[in-house]
Amino acid sequence: FWYIDLNANVRAGQIKCFDHTGHTIKDVLPNGENKTRTTWVHSILERQQPAPTWLANYLNQENKVGCLFGEHLLKSDPNKTVCVVEAPKTAIIASMYFPNFVWLAVGALSYLTADRCKALTNRKVILWPDLNGYNLWKERADKLSAGRWQVSDFLEQVATDEERKSGLDLADYLP
Repeated sequence: FWYIDLNANVRAGQIKCFDHTGHTIKDVLPNGENKTRTTWVHSILERQQPAPTWLANYLNQENKVGCLFGEHLLKSDPNKTVCVVEAPKTAIIASMYFPNFVWLAVGALSYLTADRCKALTNRKVILWPDLNGYNLWKERADKLSAGRWQVSDFLEQVATDEERKSGLDLADYLP
């Protein structure tokens, strides 16, 4: 998943492994924690010898990603409402079902930050958190937008206890 900013600069590339159900593959570590099979293009290139000459400067940046997945799409229609989800995969799937919105992704639940969301200034925004992420995103949305952004509680309203436990997202509810 290439993260491309408003100025068409490639900021990062995320690599994820999915299982046959479309969910990220997770390995169980000896301590019982789950570790996803997710990495970044820059992490792979760092192990390559010789490493690309631009990589050292890239790695010295404090914020390597610094934009939303799909951010470059914001210029396509400045009047469309923007919907933000956690995962790039979900943004892609939702865009096929609901093309009248611009679908973006932050990359992880905790990545809903002022720095990543600066491109959303003056846009109508609806956040679609994964299950169990509503409260965190509601709190962050209020801080980031002074209460202007909407946070959908649709998943929280329709989810079963089992679905909540699995941490499903919007893509899991689309046929």
